Amino acid sequence: MASKAGRAPSQADIKIFMLSTISLSVAAWDIAFNLGVFNTIFFDKVFTVWAASTAALFASFFVPPPDDRKRLVSWRGRFVLLIPTLWMLVDLESGVSLTGTEIDAQLSWLSLIVAVVTLPYTLYVLVVMVTPDLINLKQPRFFAVMFVIVAFIALVGYAVGTYNEDFLTCQDFIVSGNDTPARCKG
Repeated sequence: MASKAGRAPSQADIKIFMLSTISLSVAAWDIAFNLGVFNTIFFDKVFTVWAASTAALFASFFVPPPDDRKRLVSWRGRFVLLIPTLWMLVDLESGVSLTGTEIDAQLSWLSLIVAVVTLPYTLYVLVVMVTPDLINLKQPRFFAVMFVIVAFIALVGYAVGTYNEDFLTCQDFIVSGNDTPARCKG
């Protein structure tokens, strides 16, 4: 993957690209697969998103902007990181489970925001905090390719989950400690 100037990417860019792409893809696969199999995002993943976003939010108050660059997490980003906490407070106050299959219609938009906006942004912040050079890749195409790969892995995870009976048996779910989905074989 040579740049527009014809130079090959640096070893640092390749390492950052590979680490970030693999990390984000593993997280996307897990959530997409379970969503495909069980039509829900499990409570442990919701609480993981809450813990990660809250930790990133608190940590962002203590991380100064590097050199002359802007802050890693803007005030808008901090609001996005606060959404899972607001979601949990609404869940607690309403008595309606936002993680179950019976989601109150008036609150489903909040669930959608958390799943679609907060998780990807939280993962982005975490990856950039761990590998800050990600936002400084000299190969901008790497950044776009990374998101295409992650989206592809998420779509495949969802498809494999949806058609789990073609890939797994009921025993696979039982051995892993999961409930058996409605359409498993054997």
